[in-house]
Amino acid sequence: MQVLAPQGDGSKVDLDTEAQIVPTEKVATGAKELMGSSEDITSLLSHVTVTVPANTAILRITYEAATPAAAQLGSQSFAQAYINYRQSVAQTALNNMISSLNDDLTRVQAAIKATVAVRYTPGTPQYASSSRTSTC
Repeated sequence: MQVLAPQGDGSKVDLDTEAQIVPTEKVATGAKELMGSSEDITSLLSHVTVTVPANTAILRITYEAATPAAAQLGSQSFAQAYINYRQSVAQTALNNMISSLNDDLTRVQAAIKATVAVRYTPGTPQYASSSRTSTC
């Protein structure tokens, strides 16, 4: 099974690093579930290899098994589990960015509200100053 690395998203993908992610416990756990396997994670990992063909944006995931069908299931399961893992990592990063931006927005809105309240509260120096300079 081959997985094409994302392109054109403005980020640089180090395929050698990505290849190291596939044979990890997190990805293998996902692959085990997809395969419906009762094998332990260490055993599953002993069947999988990942290579990066020269001058490509491809991860080649190979799974050795007793039958071609089992090998195909294994390689497809590891590929899908890798994609699921990367999607989860990306979604978590996106959610963290959104949360941070929302926190910033809340702080800015509070500062604006406080400034407006002071400026337009009768009896404050800011209100008196704005009353003298307003135009119609």
